[in-house]
Amino acid sequence: MFEKRRQARREQELRDHIALQYVTSPLWQVRALDSHWFCPYCGQVGVILPPNQPILERIFHHLTERCEVFEQSGDAGLLSLDELKKIAHQFVVGAKISEDRAWQKWDEAGRWYCPFCGEAAATAREKAGPLDPETFAEIAVHISVCPSSRDGSGSKLPAQEVSKRIVQANTIHRLAEKIAVKVRRERVWQVRSRDGKWVCPYCVKLVPEVDVSTDERLAGAGPAMAEHLVVECPGYLGKKRPVGSSGELRTLAFGDTPAPPGEYESELHPLLALRTITEEIRISQEQMAEQREMEQSLVHARRLQLGMLPETPRIPGFEFEILYHPCGHLAGDFYDFLRIDDHRLGIVIGDVSGHGVDAALVMGMVKKVLNMAGRDDPDPARALAKTNAEIYRDLERGRFVTIWYGVFDARDKMLRFARCGHEPCFLYNPSRRPKLTTYKPAGMALGIDPGPRFEKTLAIEELRLVVGDHLLLFTDGLPETKSLEDEEFGMERVKAVLNKYGSGPPGMLVEKLDRISRKFRGGGAPTDDLTLVAVRVVE
Repeated sequence: MFEKRRQARREQELRDHIALQYVTSPLWQVRALDSHWFCPYCGQVGVILPPNQPILERIFHHLTERCEVFEQSGDAGLLSLDELKKIAHQFVVGAKISEDRAWQKWDEAGRWYCPFCGEAAATAREKAGPLDPETFAEIAVHISVCPSSRDGSGSKLPAQEVSKRIVQANTIHRLAEKIAVKVRRERVWQVRSRDGKWVCPYCVKLVPEVDVSTDERLAGAGPAMAEHLVVECPGYLGKKRPVGSSGELRTLAFGDTPAPPGEYESELHPLLALRTITEEIRISQEQMAEQREMEQSLVHARRLQLGMLPETPRIPGFEFEILYHPCGHLAGDFYDFLRIDDHRLGIVIGDVSGHGVDAALVMGMVKKVLNMAGRDDPDPARALAKTNAEIYRDLERGRFVTIWYGVFDARDKMLRFARCGHEPCFLYNPSRRPKLTTYKPAGMALGIDPGPRFEKTLAIEELRLVVGDHLLLFTDGLPETKSLEDEEFGMERVKAVLNKYGSGPPGMLVEKLDRISRKFRGGGAPTDDLTLVAVRVVE
C-alpha cells in the first residue's frame, strides 16, 4: 500500500512538472508542421497532434513508456533549445522533400534546386537511392539561411520558373560533356589570350569568366564554356557556325598577334611528341587529383562552417532576418545570438580581416571567446574587452576583427551596444524624427591593442526600441560591393533601400538589399563576404 502511494505521488509530481515546463519553457514547446511535438530529452517526435487525449497526458506517456533518455538520465539528459530546434528543422525539411513535389527538383548533375530562391543549393553524392546524409544536411542548412525561404515558410517560386532553370542547367551539363571532347580534339577550342582567357569560336570574343591559363584549367573548362554559350553567346544562340580553325580564330580575335604562349603547336617527331603528351597527361592527372582533394576538404570545411550557424531567435514582438553569403569556400564574416538569461539576448555581427582558412579559424575562435565572455558578463563593453584581451596574444600582427555587439533586454526593450571598428548600424522608423538614424559609436577593432587603448576608446550607445523600429546591421561586403566600372555601392545606396523598404518585414528588406547589390555588381564575382542582420519591432 505504501509503495503504491509513493508511486502515485511520483507520477503526480511528474505530471505537475510536465504541466509547468510545457507552459513556461520554450524547450518543451518545440513543434514542427504544427502537429509534431519534439521530446526535449530524446529529440524524437513524442506526440502527433491533434491527439485523442490531452497533450500533457500523451507527453507523460511518452516519457514513462518510450523515452529511454528520460528513464536513464532524467533532467541531466535534456537537449539544448538550439539542438532541439535544429532537429525539428531537419524533420520539416525531410518531410517536405518526401511529400512536396516542389522540394523534389534535381538536375541531371544531381544538384538540388531550392523551391524558394530557385538556386542550385546542394549536390547529391549518390544520384540514385535514398538521399545521403551530407546532401540532406546541405539542404537543411540552405533552407535555414536562404532569405527567400524564411526557414521554410516563405513564398515558393512558380514551378515553371524553377523548371526553366533546371532545363537550362541540363542543357549546359550535356553541352559541357560534348565540349570536353572538342577541347581535346580540336585546336579551335583551345585558343586563348596572353593572360589565359578563352576565345569563343562562335562569337569570337574573349570570355573573362572562362580561365584557360593552364592546360589543366583548359581541360576542365567545359562547364564554363557551355554556360557562356547557352546563357549569353549571340553566335551560338543565333545558330551561327563556329570558326573553322584555330589560325582563323586567332586572326579574327588578335589580328596579326602571334599565337599566345602555351598553345601547343608541335613540330616534334610523332613518337617523341606522343611521349611528351603522355608525360604532360600524367602530371596533369596528379595535379588534378591533388586539387580535387583540396577542393573536397574545403567543401567539407564550408559545410561544417554553415552547419554551425546559429538559429534565428524567436522573440514575441520581434522579427529577425539573416543573409549570409561567403564569397569563397570559407568566410571571415560571422554573426551570433547569445542567450545571456531569460530576458537578455546578445546580438553579434563581425568580420575578420582577410579571407580563406586563416580568417575562418580566427572567426571561430572569436565567436567562441565572445560567447563565453558575453554569457559571463551582460555588459557589452566588459565582454568585448575580455574578448580582445583573450585573442590579442593569439592573433598575428596585422590581423584584426571588427565587431558590432549589442545586448537587448526584453523587459524594457533597451538595446545597449558597442562598435569595434565595424560598419555603423542604421535604425529606420517612419514614426521617428528623423526616420533614419546612423549610429556610429567610437571603438577600435579587436586585435590591434592589448587592452588600455582599446578600453579607453570603446563607447557604449543605449537605445530604447519602439514599435516600427527596423535595425539593420551589415558587414563591409555590402557598401564595398563594386560595379563592373569599379564604383562602390556605398552607404547612400544602402540608406536609399532602407528608406524605401524599411517599413516592410525584415525578409523583404534583406532580399531587396541582396538583389539590388547583385544587380549593381553587374555579373562580376563578389570580392568579399556579405552578411546582413535585420531586426524589426512589431509590437
